[in-house]
Amino acid sequence: MTSAEQMPFTLTADEQADVERRVAELHECGYATVDQHVDRDGTVLKPGRRIRHAGHRYVEAILRGTGYIVAVTEKPDSAWSRVYGMPDVEMVTVYDTDHFGGRLATVAQYHVAVVEAGEAR
Repeated sequence: MTSAEQMPFTLTADEQADVERRVAELHECGYATVDQHVDRDGTVLKPGRRIRHAGHRYVEAILRGTGYIVAVTEKPDSAWSRVYGMPDVEMVTVYDTDHFGGRLATVAQYHVAVVEAGEAR
């Protein structure tokens, strides 16, 4: 995420530093930052997309989402992708409210659902 990009969320300086740390840790594990990832069903995962965690199943979360994608990474030809037959994608996300000590989380693509115009995908 560059400073020139207009994102629909704001991060504190501490949160931005945490994002950078999380992305660096993913890079150390062999992940590369990508502009976007397109799932098999055509869902586009990219910074700025409104999402909800798969565990957020209350009506408000399903209709309006609970956070945003901040960064998308992919690990080419990982053991996980070979076993499951799909790309190994990890994202840094920011949620609207604190969960377990902060708003940021690092999650795999199968842990989020994209929310658009009041409808979850």
